[in-house]
Amino acid sequence: MSKADRIASFLLRRLERIATRATWAHAHAAGLLDQEQVIVDGTSMLRYRQGVSADDLTGVAAQDIVPVGRLIARQRRLDVSGGASNSDFAQEAIQDLLREGIEVSADELPEELRSRSRKPPTPPQSDTLKGPPSYALAQVLRSLRQPLSVAEVTVCLLLAEAFRKPGLSAELALATLRASSPIICVRAPIRNFEPMFALMLEEGILFDRKLRLRDGLGYTFRDRLHRDQDPLMQSTVLTYTLTHLDGIGHEKTREALAKAKRSGAPILVTTESCAPWTSRLKGGADLILDAPVLDVRLLAQIISICCGIGTEYVTSELRCRNITTFHLGIDDLSLAIRVDRPLPDILRRLEVLARENSKIDGDDDEHDEKTVERQKTKTKEMQTSSSTKHRQDQRMRDGKSAKNNIDLIQPEPIKKRKIGRDRPPLLVETLAGYGEAQTWVLNLKEDLSLWKRKRLDWADMSTKLLLSGPPGTGKTTFARAMCNSLQLPLLATSVADWLEPGYLGDVLKRMSAVFNTAQEHCPAILFIDEVDGIGRRDGGGSRHYDDYWISLINRMLELLDGAIRSEGIIIVGATNRPHVIDPALRRSGRLETHIAIEPPNLDALEGIFAHHLGTDLKNVMATAAKVTSHPATTQETLDEQR
Repeated sequence: MSKADRIASFLLRRLERIATRATWAHAHAAGLLDQEQVIVDGTSMLRYRQGVSADDLTGVAAQDIVPVGRLIARQRRLDVSGGASNSDFAQEAIQDLLREGIEVSADELPEELRSRSRKPPTPPQSDTLKGPPSYALAQVLRSLRQPLSVAEVTVCLLLAEAFRKPGLSAELALATLRASSPIICVRAPIRNFEPMFALMLEEGILFDRKLRLRDGLGYTFRDRLHRDQDPLMQSTVLTYTLTHLDGIGHEKTREALAKAKRSGAPILVTTESCAPWTSRLKGGADLILDAPVLDVRLLAQIISICCGIGTEYVTSELRCRNITTFHLGIDDLSLAIRVDRPLPDILRRLEVLARENSKIDGDDDEHDEKTVERQKTKTKEMQTSSSTKHRQDQRMRDGKSAKNNIDLIQPEPIKKRKIGRDRPPLLVETLAGYGEAQTWVLNLKEDLSLWKRKRLDWADMSTKLLLSGPPGTGKTTFARAMCNSLQLPLLATSVADWLEPGYLGDVLKRMSAVFNTAQEHCPAILFIDEVDGIGRRDGGGSRHYDDYWISLINRMLELLDGAIRSEGIIIVGATNRPHVIDPALRRSGRLETHIAIEPPNLDALEGIFAHHLGTDLKNVMATAAKVTSHPATTQETLDEQR
């Protein structure tokens, strides 16, 4: 048996023991067992004996399984912290009646419910089970143990598969776990691995104790974690995802990991993508686990363990199906694989889910194979690519950025427009009512001409503007007119889009990605709407989670300073509430030029009408003059009075 197989066997036996202990705990709560704490060789253990509720049992497993099953089912329904049940609708109906104190069996249900009822657990058939009630009760409880969770089995097998990589061993893993503050990196390229892995750590499924996972990017390091003195801190683990670390950049990653390392807490970095580990993580990690992608062999093993079907038979049936395994996530496996379903039904459901995910991902079989080959040649550590990475590549090829919510607007070619057309293009030169903002853009246009001829440095130009004004004063329209007048692409985004994920790491990643995209298209205009949503660092107690908002402000300041050093990016911020913006954002080198746009006066309104109506303006004015000069008739006068 290989080391990976031994680790898989150990983890699966641990899952079985946890499920068995849960069943015995339910039996104790139902009065079937009594427990006492004993010390064996210096180790505290629980010893179970037959309880009062088991006095009426016959000692025959085939007869006792029904009443014991009812008591255990009732306790599972009452125990809100128990594992999820795989019972179907009919069993749930029976358990609801049992909670009301009504004795009922599946035979008493209507035919439509009885036909869906799951068969009761099959008790052991050996004659040797007849004996003392305590022995028969133990056998019944084993048969009533809930099936293993498909998600937990998948995570355990993926972790074990990572040890097939040369140089890894269980001894190395144990030594790393015993270290004071190790850095551990875990990769499993399958959807929903990260939350499931974190849940199993917090519930104490993988280790003997429960761990307190804390987001490293959102954690406040007020003092050093005195792990030897505080028992609570001894179980705290700082977690990061590779996606979030990539989003904050190399410099912030270095600072975040250094700060976490000084705290003395273990560091866990996880990822579901196939992106390579950064050089900093490779150089500092004590243990790196890279699990392979889900393939036919691993999927067959999961089905075999969860459903009790031979692995070779499942493998042969899988090869007869068209199931693209790398399109399946842990959530899909949990939906399709159930112990009470026949294998053909399970495979059919997996095939449907994989096909549906393929449509959602926008992949076809041809692209999938090419993606796998590209990933094989790109990195030796990974054997294939994930559908998540392919979706990101597909969006970039399509010119879209759904992840960052950026609208890319190209300028309208002014020289190619028809001279005699009614509606002219939207230009700053023809806008009315913008005053100083219009002058600022026209001056910038002249400076851009000099900069392109290398007669003016970018640092000597005014390229940062904050527009403020009531809603409806045309701040967004002004940005589109800038795009045409300067003949530069416009990248439009908003702070509301940045804050949409909520999670600090995701928000910081979106902010960084917006400025990175602007650098890729420079020279360009970056328009940031609702810039007041970023708040202030001196919120005055009006906002909760001060550390969260302070992190956003600091990141915004860094990005604005970085934009100064990158030529070709014109930044325009728009807000309805300039007074709530942090003063640091309006200092020199950032959004230093502030221009307020007031509601239009009569002259500005005339210009606005002229722009939108074009040659129709004269006809509209002539019609208005006729209506004004035409005297009202008697009937019209009566209508007005009414």
